Amino acid sequence: FDGFVRTATAMATGRQAFNAALLFEGGPVNDFQERVAARFPEVARALSDLKECSPVSMMSGSGSTVYGIFQTKEAADRAFGDLKSQWRWCYRARSSPCGSILED
Repeated sequence: FDGFVRTATAMATGRQAFNAALLFEGGPVNDFQERVAARFPEVARALSDLKECSPVSMMSGSGSTVYGIFQTKEAADRAFGDLKSQWRWCYRARSSPCGSILED
């Protein structure tokens, strides 16, 4: 990380993505998340902010992105409205058969 973390907060919508995330017992797990959040307060804050809005939220890979999965577009829109003023890199995406489509 070289002491710098650029956190993007992404939100995905779609019933299939939401249901897939809930298949994991206790939710999906990222083994890096706890350690990265402890070392980089910005990642911890992004996770905390997103967890207030999303039933499924976590860090991707080694922490370049924190994302939430929402059951409805309306829920994602509300979260996006709340988070975009707090985070410079806040994006909304939706799932599709071809992958994620970035909307904002």
